Amino acid sequence: MAPCPNPGKRGGPSMKYRLAIVWFAALLVAPTVRAANLPTAIYVMRVDGSDVRKVADVEGHTDHRNPRFSPAGKHLVFSAREPASGRTVCYVIGIDGSNLRKIGFGDLPDWSPDGKQIVYDDRTSPGNIIVENLDGQGTTLVTSGLSPRWSPDGRMLAFRRDKNVQVLDLISGEQHALLAPGISQVLSGMDWSPGGDTLAVIIRETKGGVRKLLFLDPTKDNQPSTGRLGLGIGGPIAFSPDGKQVAYDFNYKIRIEDVAGGGRPRLIPGQKGHNLHPDWSPDGEWIAFGSDRHTVP
Repeated sequence: MAPCPNPGKRGGPSMKYRLAIVWFAALLVAPTVRAANLPTAIYVMRVDGSDVRKVADVEGHTDHRNPRFSPAGKHLVFSAREPASGRTVCYVIGIDGSNLRKIGFGDLPDWSPDGKQIVYDDRTSPGNIIVENLDGQGTTLVTSGLSPRWSPDGRMLAFRRDKNVQVLDLISGEQHALLAPGISQVLSGMDWSPGGDTLAVIIRETKGGVRKLLFLDPTKDNQPSTGRLGLGIGGPIAFSPDGKQVAYDFNYKIRIEDVAGGGRPRLIPGQKGHNLHPDWSPDGEWIAFGSDRHTVP
């Protein structure tokens, strides 16, 4: 079954089209453990770091990551690795930890705005983007690429391919690249602003170089990324529901940064172990994330 976008008026605050960079005022410390080797589970916590709850820890799996809240905030979609096969699997679970259900083999899952479909990449090379109905009654191969993110109005998919950020119009079929050629790497886990007028993207301009967080206009081509300073940051990244902040992990601790800049990123207190891949609940009160905090005394 083909994906069923639900175009409509974009909500959320208006944001000026621009290309910007958030300057990180913390020292970069090289992580000592690869994320793929972490015995993580899926957790939620309040934005102030309190009321931490484990939501998902699939038996026989490791590397639980990439949680995304459903539009209604009642479910999470996430991925986890099967150690025996080495494959990554997408799951849906209730926010209370009930009704775990397998979606399919893949990674970086995201919801359609109406909550009826899941989009993910199949982790092949160069990668395929799959849309699957939540009821399990149909799947559609949309295009080649990785790390898909559905726009708030349901019409667009953003994803990475050919070391660039691509935006595909699901209705017209038109597609274009946002960045000027020459980028070494686009990292997984971009995010749309609530108003749909900005994409937060993490890149490396050179191989092994410093990571940068860019805010891109999804309607423009050949946007520059040179001449801007950035430090280490881990994807995925997530906008707050009001579009004024982003959450990300930095050296395996989740931090919150004002989109407008002008201040240091704020560390969410009380974090134990390795914490990564945050997502914001629709009401702005909770953060979902992967963590191995249950292994830390």
